[in-house]
Amino acid sequence: MPLTSMYTDAGKHFCNRDQNASEGHEMKDAELFASWDADYVKVDACGTTEKPEVLMSKWRNALNATGRPMVFSNCLNGCTFVPDEWKPWCANYSNLWRTCEDINATWVSVMTNLDSIVGKGCYGAPDRWNNPGDNYHSVSYCQ
Repeated sequence: MPLTSMYTDAGKHFCNRDQNASEGHEMKDAELFASWDADYVKVDACGTTEKPEVLMSKWRNALNATGRPMVFSNCLNGCTFVPDEWKPWCANYSNLWRTCEDINATWVSVMTNLDSIVGKGCYGAPDRWNNPGDNYHSVSYCQ
């Protein structure tokens, strides 16, 4: 059975600014994703005007309210692993959280992203994962 993945942004617009995004429409968008039988929802962090903890709490509540089990991926909404800046709420509000910037097709980038999870295993648990970057970003750059 194929998995259905959805992508949105927690802010007022998407990262490339070409479309309005989900801020203020979290419940409506979560219900739409559930109606499309989404299994995975990735929420990015461009154009946000509210605190990340507030936005991720809204998304967690909206996705849970649909009654459909969906993996909730938090992409850079306040949960990066800048030294001494880990926010404990990250593991409580989403299933996985980005630990670094986008990966690209260099060995340095791969190793930097992998290094971003060193010492962070204590934040993972069943249904909770550190995410050292989405590897699909590198595909378009490889020759």
